[in-house]
Amino acid sequence: FIITDESAVFSRYESFIRCHMLSGTHIINDVAISRFLRDIITDENINNLLRLWNKAHSSLPMVYVGYDSTNFPCEAGISLAEFGAAKADKTKPQVNLAVTVNQKDTTPLDYEVYPGSIVDMTECEYMLQRMKDYGYANVGFLFDRGFYTRDNILFLDDKGYDFIMMTDEDTVFVRTLIAEVAEQLKHDASLFFLRHDVSGITVQHDLYGKQRYFHVFYDDVHASYSRRLLNNKIAQLKITLDSLVGQRLRKNARLDAFTNFFELNIREQTTRQGKGEPYRVLESYTLRQEAIRSLMDAYGFFCIVSTREADCSVALETYRGRDNIEKFFRSIKWGMAVRSLGVHSEMTLAGKMHLLFLSGILRNRLLRASRDIKQETGNKRNFTVTGILDQLEMIECTRSPQGSYRRRYALTAKQKKIFKALNFTDVALDHEVASFNKRVAH
Repeated sequence: FIITDESAVFSRYESFIRCHMLSGTHIINDVAISRFLRDIITDENINNLLRLWNKAHSSLPMVYVGYDSTNFPCEAGISLAEFGAAKADKTKPQVNLAVTVNQKDTTPLDYEVYPGSIVDMTECEYMLQRMKDYGYANVGFLFDRGFYTRDNILFLDDKGYDFIMMTDEDTVFVRTLIAEVAEQLKHDASLFFLRHDVSGITVQHDLYGKQRYFHVFYDDVHASYSRRLLNNKIAQLKITLDSLVGQRLRKNARLDAFTNFFELNIREQTTRQGKGEPYRVLESYTLRQEAIRSLMDAYGFFCIVSTREADCSVALETYRGRDNIEKFFRSIKWGMAVRSLGVHSEMTLAGKMHLLFLSGILRNRLLRASRDIKQETGNKRNFTVTGILDQLEMIECTRSPQGSYRRRYALTAKQKKIFKALNFTDVALDHEVASFNKRVAH
């Protein structure tokens, strides 16, 4: 229901299920679902499922896991709902959701719901330890530049975790590192990776007492775009400054936007009678050429640091898998229309989050099928996740005069492609229908 109806508002569930196959024999309403979320989905059930789910993945030779968190505004009197670093509505308390995702196949692995005032890295320590507890012997973690701090890196070292992390290009160390290879990246065609449309090179360097692998990349398209934006911004600022030359500046005028790019020649002046407070007049301005050139020279570069030696192209491809977490959050907030929680107790919150996590796993499976079909057919329009759901919704069973249900039509060509991508068959579908007929008969 959550995936197909794109909603976690269960008031519509009863009408939805009348057109879909039941796992039991009775149609339940939204009140029964609330009781299910509150009383049946217990912490023990949740932990057992997560343990078994991760046991099925922990035997992989090397797993790179993306970690991130998001928050949901919550108006109910729930103890987990606290004010924190909200990314959207700062006027309401929030509940945070942390998720780990397998980079290779985008599969969600684990999640944790925690108070809204706890910062990301504090909870991240617990999530990393949970991955070890699940039995992942060889696990690495993907982090964005928000985690690039000395304390975080030393913590990961202390726990023995491998990682691939986007660096902060504004640090002196990284700027120096980029400057050493900048000209080579810009002019050496052998360093260009067609797959990623960037140039890249790997430099081994010490960081906090350990040798790391810094993968420096240059994107000339992004550099050109950034330079164009900067030139437009400077041009607009010049128009404003031209209108201010010779004019009296307001007492509280903020000039920060100008001083980043211009040297301003401002003189103090008093009234002719010498009465009143002195005021400021902009006499002229000049471009800060060196500062602007320094900004433009830095455009297009970014850097990734890893603990394991790897080709920089492989490191970039692995890191870009981190986007899978953002897609997971988008699938919950937009694909399932969950932008606020709509719960009124801790137990219901736990149950609903668990359903959303399971729905995310299933929706991710549809997303992978969508990618496979698009790659095979080149048809990017009809085989989106929504398009797949629409095709599956067209498969109907009708009741025969004898009282049993049977499939109304054979599968279409599109539906066969979807079944193949999902490793499902029409024989298995008929088996499910037969099983339903047995349940109804009893």
